Amino acid sequence: NDPITALSNGNIPASYTTNLTPNGLQGIRIGVVRDLFGVNTNPDFATVNGIIDTAIARMTGLGATFTNVTIPNLSAILASPSLSAFEFRDNLNSYLASQPNAPYQTLTEIIASGQFLPSNLNTLNTRNNVGDLATNLTYQDIITNRPTFVRDSLLQAMTGFDALLYPTTIAPPRLNTQGQQTGSSNRLSAFSGFPAVTLPAGFTGNGLPVGMEFLGRAFSEASLLQFAYAYETAFNVRSAPSSVPALPGETIVVPEPSSIAALGMVFLGGITLKLTRKPRL
Repeated sequence: NDPITALSNGNIPASYTTNLTPNGLQGIRIGVVRDLFGVNTNPDFATVNGIIDTAIARMTGLGATFTNVTIPNLSAILASPSLSAFEFRDNLNSYLASQPNAPYQTLTEIIASGQFLPSNLNTLNTRNNVGDLATNLTYQDIITNRPTFVRDSLLQAMTGFDALLYPTTIAPPRLNTQGQQTGSSNRLSAFSGFPAVTLPAGFTGNGLPVGMEFLGRAFSEASLLQFAYAYETAFNVRSAPSSVPALPGETIVVPEPSSIAALGMVFLGGITLKLTRKPRL
């Protein structure tokens, strides 16, 4: 029901699994965006960088070629504000209006209820106090000019490459009580509308996951899934979380990689893989 998703009409292949083969990285050229890596003087960043570099070496062994590349205007792109900061209130209110049984009908009512994490209060108030979007010049510039600006910059960087590669986040996960050091790479797909796929790259010495992300041109989902499938098939960089063991009487069934790829594609950035549980008969 939204115009962005409607752009995919006529651009959806018959199958996203056709090119899922173990040699899917053979002959592929990837641009590595080093500007999206953290600085090595930070131990957490250095750990992630080392794991990504190991993944790059592994993929080189599978026939891919990697070259460092610079995205024009990257600083300006990453400094641009999130669109959700402007649209959150109106979109949430519209959704709640379509749910007659919802306990609250507006963001204002939610804030008044106090039913939210206290740490989110400032953010909720800021987003609830956004003025009329029709007269907000920053918002209008984001809607009118930013997508083309970001796409043009990314396409320049992609010249001669099949995709771009960078860490999903610049540091490993931290405890909820600590600030998360994520970086800004997650803005590229969202700001441009270009597809991206995130997949496991490896683990830190204490078992924390590190991800890497491929970013491609518009409607290149099938190719991105091809690259991800080839890497995961060759190295199976995955570990079931010890914090979520099987329940009594159940077994965990992990879908085949081809099924994951077929089901997991999302147009605006990334896929999420979930374990499915089946009762033991």
